[in-house]
Amino acid sequence: MQQPFDPKTALPISFSGLKQFAKSPAHFVHYKTKEWTTTAAMRRGTLVHRMLLQPEEMQNMQVVEANTRTTKAFKEAHEAHGEWACLGKELREAEDIAAAVRRHETAMKLLTAAEHKEEHLQWQCEGLNMHGFPDAYGNGILLDVKVTNPDPAKFQRMVMDQAYHMQLALYSMAIEHPVKMYWVAVDPNPPHTVCVFEPSQKMAEDGVNMARLESRMFLHWIETHKPGASVLGFDHYDQGAPLTVELPSWHR
Repeated sequence: MQQPFDPKTALPISFSGLKQFAKSPAHFVHYKTKEWTTTAAMRRGTLVHRMLLQPEEMQNMQVVEANTRTTKAFKEAHEAHGEWACLGKELREAEDIAAAVRRHETAMKLLTAAEHKEEHLQWQCEGLNMHGFPDAYGNGILLDVKVTNPDPAKFQRMVMDQAYHMQLALYSMAIEHPVKMYWVAVDPNPPHTVCVFEPSQKMAEDGVNMARLESRMFLHWIETHKPGASVLGFDHYDQGAPLTVELPSWHR
C-alpha cells in the first residue's frame, strides 16, 4: 500500500515541480511519486546540453555502435555505465544539433560570456525553498538552451505552455542581481535552425508574477494539507466543489 504523500518532504522544490503544481496539487504529487522513463528526446537533450555546456564531461561517454538499445552490447554498457552509455547514432545526432548552435554567432557569444554552467543554486521565492540548475549565467546574462522548434510563433506558444518565462524568473531570483534573459532554441530536426529569443518586459514581469503566485499557493497548500487527505486536481481552488462551465468568449 502506498504511503500518504507529505508535501513537506518535497522541499526544496524545483521549477519543474512548481510547474506541475501550477496545474494542480494532484499533478505535483504524481510528478514526485511516478516511476520515471527516459525518452529519446530527453536523452538527446541531455547530450546536446553536455556538448554545449559541459563539453569536458563528454570524455566520460561510453559509445556503443549498435542499431538499438535492446542489443546485448548496449545493455551491458548501460548496466556498467548507466546514463553515460549511448548509441553512436544518438551521439552523432546530438553533435549535429550542438554544431548548429556553435555556428550561430549570437548564441555562442552569449554562451561564452555566461561563464557559470549548470551550477546548482538554492534560493527562496516568497519564502518557499527552491533549487535548480540554470543552463548558463554570468556577466549580466541568464540563458537557457531549448532543443525545440525555434519558429517564433510556435516558440511563443511553447513558452506559455511550459512556463519557460517563470523558469527564467525563478533563476533570476537565485542569481540576485539584474540580468538580461535569453533562450537559445535549436530545432532537433534537420537543418537544425537556431534562434535566440529574449522575453519582452511584459512577459518577464508575468514570469515573476507567476513564480510568486505559485510559490505562495504551494506554501499555503503544504500548510493546510492534512496527512492522508485526498489530493485534489483542477478543482483544488474550490475544495472539490463542482466547477461551472461557461460558454467560450468566441461563441456567438
